[in-house]
Amino acid sequence: MKTRTLSMIAAASLLMGGVLLADTADAAKAQFERTKPHVNVAPTPTDPTNPTGTIQKRGHTPPPTGPGGLSGAKTIDLEPLAPNPVGPLPGAPNSGFCGSNQGGGVAKVILTSVKNNGNAAGGNFHNKVIFPDADPADKVQEDSYTDGGPGFTPAKVFFNIPASAWKNGKASFMFIVDSKSEVNETNELNNIFSGHCVEPAM
Repeated sequence: MKTRTLSMIAAASLLMGGVLLADTADAAKAQFERTKPHVNVAPTPTDPTNPTGTIQKRGHTPPPTGPGGLSGAKTIDLEPLAPNPVGPLPGAPNSGFCGSNQGGGVAKVILTSVKNNGNAAGGNFHNKVIFPDADPADKVQEDSYTDGGPGFTPAKVFFNIPASAWKNGKASFMFIVDSKSEVNETNELNNIFSGHCVEPAM
């Protein structure tokens, strides 16, 4: 009888100890759940336009792929091209964008061409030259141009340098390719060239 009673007491003690341990574990778990950072993990919906999940810049459209160039798309990239080599005196007649002096004195025209770095023709567009120091009536000249295709185009555009553009032996100018934004280019950042023509060396 005595042994049975002791056994019952021991069993009760073990049961109480287990309950206390379980309560302690539950309390520790609750404390941990309250203090750990919570991150909601949910399946990411698949974007049918971006099935690979590639991160893209806002407003950026990936170039199409296929034959014809690195991306397969037709590209047009126009930039000013100086028809003359630049000599020891940049801006002298027949140097860079400065044309001939036609028999003496200073260059009489801004002579320009356009290079297309793309793989498709740019078609018809306008070019403009601005003489910032010239009289208001002489400041701006604009003319049409036809791009012959990728690479160097043979046609040249002449803009007369007005007498009022010359200040202290220099005529400054700014040449703008596709001045009316008629061509959808892949690069619009190389459409402007600023320079000057100078009096020939004595």
